[in-house]
Amino acid sequence: MWFVHHMLAHGTLGWVAGALSGVLALAASFWLFVPMAVVIAALFMGPVCGAVERRWYPGLAAARPASLAAQIWDSLAFGLQVLVLTLFSLLLAPTGVGLAIGWVITAWAVGRGFFVAVAMRRMNRAAALSAYRQMRGQVLVQSAVLTLCGTLPVLNLLLPILGPAAMVHLVESRRPMTESW
Repeated sequence: MWFVHHMLAHGTLGWVAGALSGVLALAASFWLFVPMAVVIAALFMGPVCGAVERRWYPGLAAARPASLAAQIWDSLAFGLQVLVLTLFSLLLAPTGVGLAIGWVITAWAVGRGFFVAVAMRRMNRAAALSAYRQMRGQVLVQSAVLTLCGTLPVLNLLLPILGPAAMVHLVESRRPMTESW
């Protein structure tokens, strides 16, 4: 028993365990930063979207958002999808493929989450999902850039502002100038 304690506390095994836990903590912080930034962005989404709309789309009619129940349902259902896919990518992380899959899942989740949330400020859930399906490629390209920004120090602090602002422009780019959703 003394030998095991000594090896874990003072020996090579203890050093390896300490180094491995440090590497895992660093990896977890990279893995979880973007999702946490998205949660923070949700808190500021209304004011950011409102400011972008007032500046760039002053002629928009007052927003008629999707029902609160639809927004909550969408958030819970989507959050569960992202959780399952992220856990799958974590299982593959030791192979290296999981890291790439995790990044793609994060980019998809950031884009879909921001786009649909911004769209549901002005339309019902079905219309928001339809608009997302029509613009899926553009949303994924923008969200890949946003996700990359989310991994860079200092620039990552702008994700809660840049994400919703970029998606307002994408949502509004599909709307004819004379028509409201």
